[in-house]
Amino acid sequence: MHPRAPAPLILTYHTISPQSSKFVYSASCQQFEEHLTWLSDLSVHVGLETLPQITFDDGKLSDYEFALPLLEKYQIRATFFVTAGLIGNNSGFMDWQQVRAISSLGHSVQSHGWSHLLITRASATELHRELEASKCELEDRLGVRVTSISLPGGRWNPKVLEACARTGYQRVCHSDPWTPVERRHDFEFVGRLMVRNSMRAKNLNDVSRGRFPIVFYYRSQFWLKEAGKRVIGDRMYHWLWQTLAGADRRPLKARDADLV
Repeated sequence: MHPRAPAPLILTYHTISPQSSKFVYSASCQQFEEHLTWLSDLSVHVGLETLPQITFDDGKLSDYEFALPLLEKYQIRATFFVTAGLIGNNSGFMDWQQVRAISSLGHSVQSHGWSHLLITRASATELHRELEASKCELEDRLGVRVTSISLPGGRWNPKVLEACARTGYQRVCHSDPWTPVERRHDFEFVGRLMVRNSMRAKNLNDVSRGRFPIVFYYRSQFWLKEAGKRVIGDRMYHWLWQTLAGADRRPLKARDADLV
């Protein structure tokens, strides 16, 4: 039996936009600032170690253009999980100068893989690139230790976790915020809450306090989504998800960076 601890509330953002967006996993600047105001107020009343944490996945340009100024305004530090192979190479993603600027301001930059391949599908060569090459690239480019990885799409299996341990990750993040923190191999295995465009600060406050109605609502949504993935498979789930989430309809391989 693995030792377990109560799950902290870790918030994950994918895109910050100036205006409200139909994309489910986009937060407007106004919404994000509302969340930061709540966190700032919360810090007055609780110890810093118990505060909810903020993370970003993918390495989108909006992290630098819109999220960073607001984080600096409220003096809140975040963790940015970036897709190393897409930085400086893909439209809509940050370049290395911008990632360095984020790191220099005291925010943590960690790995989100190399290409955002869902690594449960990866060959041995691809798995090495996604886990180890991404880690080395970030450490070489930024001169910082990379000890954490956010698994693309939250996907994992025993082979992936064993590879994470061999690569030296000390923290591995998945997408189930409702399970306790575990020790798997030599690392901490942690779930995070994916922030949606409908989530207000009050919703997050209720989740952080474990209030039943809202926790039950979000938890039910999560398990229905997971059941759907198992029943219809990734490709059919992706098509359905695009329709419901307001994402664009490029092929699955091109849109893995938004598949959660």
